[in-house]
Amino acid sequence: AECIAGLSSATPAAVAIVSQVLKSRAASMISPRSAAEVTGGVQPLVDIINRAPVATEKAVLEALEQRNPELAAEVRSRLLTFTDLVRFEDRDVQLIVRGIDMGVLALALRGAPAAVEEKIRGNLSERNRELLNSEVELLGQVRVSQVEEARSELVRTIRELAEEGRITVQRGDADEFVS
Repeated sequence: AECIAGLSSATPAAVAIVSQVLKSRAASMISPRSAAEVTGGVQPLVDIINRAPVATEKAVLEALEQRNPELAAEVRSRLLTFTDLVRFEDRDVQLIVRGIDMGVLALALRGAPAAVEEKIRGNLSERNRELLNSEVELLGQVRVSQVEEARSELVRTIRELAEEGRITVQRGDADEFVS
């Protein structure tokens, strides 16, 4: 792996090993399915992109937009993003931010839409709001990549909680509840 990354000579065997490991890891990102079931489709692509780094997500979506704008729009509509926090119930937001470091949360909120910031701050205890304010004050100029990574950490937390069944992710125009 170091030879490949350093652009020095790498043996074909080393390249094959790294390639095999990457293939197996990519295959493990797709949930196990029966052998007869087809693994293609939009949702498996969305699942893979949701687990990819932000840079990969952007590159794939930009390339897809050029090749097939309709498919790109469908994929985007199914992706979970940082701004989707506003669609969660308050108790779910409380669960999401409970496990997040205040420094990471402060970074994630840098430049965030007002609705997202209000949703997060409104679901923090007074003490945690004060801690968050202190962290925000300590932040100087930050790189966009740092903000994106902090937001990705929140999105990963959302996905983990959803997979555990502790929160419910509502996609797009979900049905309203009837009392």
